[in-house]
Amino acid sequence: MLDDHRTLQIPTLDKEMIECEINYSKNKKIKDCQVIRMSVKGIEFEIERDELTKLLLVIGDEQTQKDLMPMQVNKVRKYETLLEFNFKASKDYGKGEEIAVTAPYIIEVPDVEELASGNVVKVGKAPDKIIK
Repeated sequence: MLDDHRTLQIPTLDKEMIECEINYSKNKKIKDCQVIRMSVKGIEFEIERDELTKLLLVIGDEQTQKDLMPMQVNKVRKYETLLEFNFKASKDYGKGEEIAVTAPYIIEVPDVEELASGNVVKVGKAPDKIIK
């Protein structure tokens, strides 16, 4: 995204130029490309970036829509194991008797990836080693 004042030109079919001005004010509503000032044949008007993006999304073909609409894929890695605890009883079971307790142990580690424009960008990564 552009963060400085810029003027861009878009040619029309009849060889006119549409002048698009972004970040033309320090106003919160205008900076960060939130509002675009357009000028055609001396007539100026302002359009919100979200409205322009919605228009492009609606009129775009399937590939254009895919490029404009990022998807998010959430993956979870799951590690399952059994933990075993061995105790030596001091009361109630018979002194000196050994007791073994087995319990399932599951670790879920989120692995978040963002898919935008057909390119996978890693945002978070699960650890390579599971500490035992």
